[in-house]
Amino acid sequence: MYRFFWRGEPVEVSTGAGKITVSASPAGNPPSGYRDLILIFDGPSPESLELILDLPVEGRVVYDPAALSVEYRDGSGRLLLQRLTDPRADGLFAINQDIVAVERSFGPEDTFTISLVLRGKRGIRLEARYEAWQLFLGDHLYEYEVLRNGSEVSLHSLGQAPLGPYDGPVSFDGLQLSYAFAEGAGLPFSAASYRTTVKGDVTARFPAPELEGLYLTASTACGE
Repeated sequence: MYRFFWRGEPVEVSTGAGKITVSASPAGNPPSGYRDLILIFDGPSPESLELILDLPVEGRVVYDPAALSVEYRDGSGRLLLQRLTDPRADGLFAINQDIVAVERSFGPEDTFTISLVLRGKRGIRLEARYEAWQLFLGDHLYEYEVLRNGSEVSLHSLGQAPLGPYDGPVSFDGLQLSYAFAEGAGLPFSAASYRTTVKGDVTARFPAPELEGLYLTASTACGE
């Protein structure tokens, strides 16, 4: 665990794996004050990390380089945001099938939103029967399909059950697909995309239980 003081401009944090430049996100600058970085030495150390606008003073950033996973917590340990990044342009045939991030943002109590962020919007006519994006949350599968005629279908299945209609809150603007939930805040998640029968992008799994365990262990070993 590394403690640093944020003054509103990039700061270098010296760790056992080298220096990491911490900066503000494009969304804005969080207030000045101390933050903590909890870093796992299980992969190449990142050269830079971003602080989200909503990260308060005494907030903590938990980062797992090997899993490309980061989470942000307030000083009491409450989760604010979890982000799983995915390589850009990783051999895909369309920018709107290329998933660059999957984010879970937390609201009051246990409510949260999971968003699939795509590299870009489709700029040409769809020739396949449909294209689809999938969100995996624990044992649940949520699938969103856009058909060639422009109609959209939202589907869901649990375990090995076949897909059926899903009427839960979901929105899609061509660049970001978002689902809102009231349960499952501690479940791992991942995402995928495909076009009819051709596989698109497949992300890694966000290791939610593992990072929760890491946070508790680090907090106990290093003090609250």
